Amino acid sequence: MGRNVRMGKNVNENEKAVATGKFTYLRPIMEEDLEKLLEWDNDPEINRWTGKKFESLEQGHRWLGSSRAGRSNRLAFAIVKHDGRLVGDLEFEQVNWRSKMAELRISIGDKTQWGKGLGTDAVHCALRFAKERLRLKRMYLRVAADNSRAIKCYIKCGFRKRGVLRVSHTREGMQDLILMEATLP
Repeated sequence: MGRNVRMGKNVNENEKAVATGKFTYLRPIMEEDLEKLLEWDNDPEINRWTGKKFESLEQGHRWLGSSRAGRSNRLAFAIVKHDGRLVGDLEFEQVNWRSKMAELRISIGDKTQWGKGLGTDAVHCALRFAKERLRLKRMYLRVAADNSRAIKCYIKCGFRKRGVLRVSHTREGMQDLILMEATLP
């Protein structure tokens, strides 16, 4: 987590970044982002790794509203390249303010941007934001056991494997999940 991540820098005139990395910045998700997020949610390859957030734009608006509600237990951010291109989204889910921990979920939805380090950059930004702004102490996540690219990213960002949730019965699309955790010192 030794990245040079600047907080609260205005990257574009109309977008307030909450954290900025080498390649990306995080900003609150806007209504205009929902159509692209829904498109990515409906892509079977992306959906295999990250699941669905919502099924329709109407559900998307409710999803977005719930992440903006006061001291919510879910915070959602857009992952944007420095050229202004939306490339994915990131959430802190199950935020437990008392225990100072949350679950991380990330998706680089723009498949043309896979393998370029944007996910790693965004996770570094997210962990710094969680520590410095939200005062969280721990982050955890679940990742498909065969998602080696994501696992490699998370290890680079300081996550450690803590356990495996085994699939007790086989069904297409079901797979073991690795539980990972990062301490935010």
